[in-house]
Amino acid sequence: MKSVRLIISFGIVFSFSCKPPKQANESPSKPAVETSTAKEAATINNNASDVSINKDQPMQITKDTRYRLIVSFISIGEGTDRNGKELLDSFLNDWATKHKREVGYETVQWGREGEVDFCFLLSEMNDVVLQQEFVRGIKEKFKGHSLVQFTENEPCLHKR
Repeated sequence: MKSVRLIISFGIVFSFSCKPPKQANESPSKPAVETSTAKEAATINNNASDVSINKDQPMQITKDTRYRLIVSFISIGEGTDRNGKELLDSFLNDWATKHKREVGYETVQWGREGEVDFCFLLSEMNDVVLQQEFVRGIKEKFKGHSLVQFTENEPCLHKR
């Protein structure tokens, strides 16, 4: 009888003391799903012209969310493009002045030499032609910059 009670006591203590292990890259303060509070949320599918706008609900951004444009500052052993961030800021300021709207983006740091991705949903632009003009303008601004890469309509690769 004593041994049964002892086994049950150990079982109860053991079941309450065991917790599942945390994932290696899991951060306790960061939720698995981030929510964008943009007033106009767009879901961007495989085609740049396939954009659906939902003005009532905030968009849920997950790891698989496709971004309209990703500007990646890469490095090949000597750091990233030294004036790349200033060029990007200049383009975004000019765009905001010309079109009277700010363009939101996420910044994802991913490398040891300053590598970074700027992920643009372009959900604030409900006109596909305007989105294409934005993408074309950024690409022209960085023409000849070999340490800047562009990806369109894909998930942000380095986002955790």
